[in-house]
Amino acid sequence: MRMRSLLFRLSAAAAVLVVLAMTLAAFGLRAIFSREIDRRAAIELGQIVRTIAAQVRVDPQGGPVLDVALPDLRFETPYGGLYWQIGNAGGRFARSRSLWDFVLTVPDPRPKGERWETDLAGPAHSTLLAVVQDVSVPSPTGELSFPIVAALDRSDLAASQQSMFRLLVLSLSALGVILVIAMSVFIRLALQPFGELARGLQTIHAGTSRSLPGRFPDEVQPVVNDLNRLIAFHDAAMARAKTQAGDLAHALKTPLSILGAVARQAAGEGRQDLAAPIDEQLTQM
Repeated sequence: MRMRSLLFRLSAAAAVLVVLAMTLAAFGLRAIFSREIDRRAAIELGQIVRTIAAQVRVDPQGGPVLDVALPDLRFETPYGGLYWQIGNAGGRFARSRSLWDFVLTVPDPRPKGERWETDLAGPAHSTLLAVVQDVSVPSPTGELSFPIVAALDRSDLAASQQSMFRLLVLSLSALGVILVIAMSVFIRLALQPFGELARGLQTIHAGTSRSLPGRFPDEVQPVVNDLNRLIAFHDAAMARAKTQAGDLAHALKTPLSILGAVARQAAGEGRQDLAAPIDEQLTQM
């Protein structure tokens, strides 16, 4: 395909626009999916906080205790990526086995009952997405306030985001290829009238037709009409020229015959100085 081809130019422009659109869509959808993954993770952590808040109790020493094991196996795996912790101001804690020997540093408490999200430093230099809520738990000495934390390693979220982004890139790439092929087909179909126009002009050049037949799209039909009018004007001009040439030939025939007779008469009289120039001019004429 030549660089000056209209099909090539339009197809290349369509391909560039499709790639640009797919690229912008990929980054936009990635941002949306990332926020959605964070939001869903925060919702799940909030559910864990509510579950813990409903099950926590205070032991005789005034420390928090959670008697019910949470079902996710990551809570039982040291540094498993999913953690919970219940702590009080006196430094006594209850925490998931996954935290092992690590203690989460909880930020300043908010009003009781309010749940909020934050980032915390986790084990093995990790960063955690955490949901924190202060709850009041009854005890023999009165209600005690405990901050409950449920946290998830952000590297797990990043892995989910990367997996989603890879699938997104593959899907958008396949869609982009399909769109480029479809646009090329559509452009080729849109340019078909120009091919029919070129074939019609070839038949005119070959002399097998004297007009462009058929009905073309509204955008092309005015050009076809003008070409047909131009061809008709050219044919009429040629016809007039042929008629004029025939009239001219007929008008010259009698004078030339007379001049020929004069030349022959002069030659018969031996006047070659007159007959020779007349014959020469007659031959040229």
